[in-house]
Amino acid sequence: MKKIKLFEAFAGIGSQYKALKNISKDKKWDIEVVGIVEWYVDAIIAYLAIHHNLKHIKKDKTTINSLSLNSKDLITERQFNNLQNTEKAFFINKSKELCNNLFDITKVTYKEMPKDIDIFTYSFPCQDLSQQGKQRGMTKDTRSGLLFQIDRILSEMKKNYSINDLPKYLLLENVTNIVSKRHLSAYNKWLDKLHRLGYESKTYVLNSRNFGSPQNRVRTFCISVRKDFKEKVNFSFPEFENIDKKNKKIKSILEKEVDEKYYMNNLMTYSKTDEKKSKNGLIKCYLKNYTNFNSEAYLYSIEGKGPTLTASGANSRIKIWINNRIRRLTPLEAYLYMGFKKQDFNNVNRLEILNERQMVFTAGNSISIEALEGIFNSFKF
Repeated sequence: MKKIKLFEAFAGIGSQYKALKNISKDKKWDIEVVGIVEWYVDAIIAYLAIHHNLKHIKKDKTTINSLSLNSKDLITERQFNNLQNTEKAFFINKSKELCNNLFDITKVTYKEMPKDIDIFTYSFPCQDLSQQGKQRGMTKDTRSGLLFQIDRILSEMKKNYSINDLPKYLLLENVTNIVSKRHLSAYNKWLDKLHRLGYESKTYVLNSRNFGSPQNRVRTFCISVRKDFKEKVNFSFPEFENIDKKNKKIKSILEKEVDEKYYMNNLMTYSKTDEKKSKNGLIKCYLKNYTNFNSEAYLYSIEGKGPTLTASGANSRIKIWINNRIRRLTPLEAYLYMGFKKQDFNNVNRLEILNERQMVFTAGNSISIEALEGIFNSFKF
């Protein structure tokens, strides 16, 4: 077994780690997480529950204050004080111990970065790039501008380490709008910087449905490989555009029986439009006169693919039409929808720390496991 060292910046709940573990047996890889960067407390809890399955939980105190309770804002002094002597503080400390969590990307220096990382992933915040956001772009005063911290860290590593000590592969993931006309210039500057750092890169816009997911989730990925290593292993960038696995529908991830609370009986009074099938396999109709927000009014047939699950907003409340009734996806189904396993959800749920909304948020804020498996399967060592 070849040991593969993984470092996850903006780790979330560890989609990259999960995908690599899923394919590791066939690839004869032994996956080792040598570090992560994650400050969102709920994601830290889910990450540890999924990947370490902690059984003995106790209340604890922590000295780590570079944290966030909403994934966007730094924890306040009052919130930090309230965190002490809680189970959440226990998870924060364990994250540092078990995952080498560095928490705050702005404070990470090359001295804390492990040498000889095999795969370095960075799925930095999309808030200022997403079409649903303000689209302020990748500037140093925006959340999406945290990409510059990756620039800084890699530049420091190159300056202070030998070329052989730099990560072999880099993997970027973000919304498709990062390569739109509005943001393309900034993105191309990033590709130029990667070239100067010694990496060859290729950008892909990939849909998770093509990798066997029941979800229509289009995201931008950029694979970068260190030039000397690329030549050593004869790596060639794959042609993902030819992949098309159409084997899963929404019904494949549904629970057989769900609590009545997930059914939306109040919506049954609205009439529906006729169903239409999109080129991406979504079969949906529209609730007439329900709301002015189109995405909130859509109903999806379980016989087709589903829309992108988001952390918040209308698509965090995906509505399905099943047995002549309307209901939303359960938190378990949200995890399955992203490619996680039932056991992953059960490990999080049994803690009784995160509520249903928080579990759906962490799922919608992650990355399609199926798409990641396809990407990592192309890597050579």
